[in-house]
Amino acid sequence: MGYITYDQQTVNSQYAGQEVDIKTKVGAIFKIVSLFAFMGLLGGFLVLRKYFFSTSVNSVSLNDSWGNLEFRIPYKNTLYENFGFVQDPRVTIPLKTIQGFVNTTFLLDSGAVVTTMPLQAAHDTGVDLSRAKRITLQGFSGVPAFVIKSFQKY
Repeated sequence: MGYITYDQQTVNSQYAGQEVDIKTKVGAIFKIVSLFAFMGLLGGFLVLRKYFFSTSVNSVSLNDSWGNLEFRIPYKNTLYENFGFVQDPRVTIPLKTIQGFVNTTFLLDSGAVVTTMPLQAAHDTGVDLSRAKRITLQGFSGVPAFVIKSFQKY
């Protein structure tokens, strides 16, 4: 059988018990005020960020060979059921063809090693493919595709 014992402390001053309560209350009030101040700063930042950080965060810039801005394409947010809002990589820009400029939709992949376009788009833009080399290209899906290698930048 066990015994629980405790020591009874005597209070020498009539305010000794209230001192602990005052420190606890001041500490709690300080924590609450700090939390609201932090939340206020965070909310203010979220509201003001669109005015200060919107120039390069939500768009893609296309420049010519001299660095002059030709197009600024804003990202489009698309709602997917399992992923939420995702930035849609499809962009529509004017493409210079033989008949003039035609709005054309491209899939933007900033990490791509090669750039591809349909054969009809090459014919429409006037690219001569008569001496181009034919190769096989395989993408992420693993399905091979026969392509015509027309330009090499490097």
